[in-house]
Amino acid sequence: MQAKTILAIATLATLGTGAKAQDKSSEKDILTIYKGAHSYKEVSVAGKTTEVYVDDKPVAGSEIPHYDSLIQVMRTDVDQQNRDLARSDEEDARDEAQGENSWEQGQRDRKQGQRDRKQGQRDREQGQRDREQAQKDRAQVREIIQFVLDKKIVPDQAHLNGLVLTDTAFYVNGVKQPEAIQQTLKAKYPDWAHNGISYGDGCAAGVNIHIGNTENCCQ
Repeated sequence: MQAKTILAIATLATLGTGAKAQDKSSEKDILTIYKGAHSYKEVSVAGKTTEVYVDDKPVAGSEIPHYDSLIQVMRTDVDQQNRDLARSDEEDARDEAQGENSWEQGQRDRKQGQRDRKQGQRDREQGQRDREQAQKDRAQVREIIQFVLDKKIVPDQAHLNGLVLTDTAFYVNGVKQPEAIQQTLKAKYPDWAHNGISYGDGCAAGVNIHIGNTENCCQ
């Protein structure tokens, strides 16, 4: 019962008067609390009680020691409340800082999400271009094969084991073809001739070719 009574006193003191005020120049402390319908005020200098008032009536100096235990408990409780308030302020500051950090992280995440979506769109567009280019490449390979068949270089596609086209030569099944044929293909497919293209067993030609930056044939 004693602890509950003191807690009520300390709480009312905090709410009613701000609990504690200090005159720093004179180092005088004034603690005012309320308990029920009564008020208690303690004045101290340098930590020593000099005056006590009950319901704004001064207590005789000889009676002050009777209030020492109550005043000590009140001081301890108010000090604890001050520590609790300080911790609460620190926690509020941390929570606010954490909230700001979370907001900033959210902003960064949203921006990164936008960048990722844009990159994904670019990747899809590049994939579409790659598929279209692959279709074009296959069509051109078929055109070159048809050219070889039309020129009767091989009797049919079943006898076509491989071909190589470069800037300087055109090989079919490892056999170098006349320069006129190579020039005709080079004129029609200049990029392919420049980069080098191999179909089937192109290495049978015994030459090195490059498609893009990749070496695809052997010595």
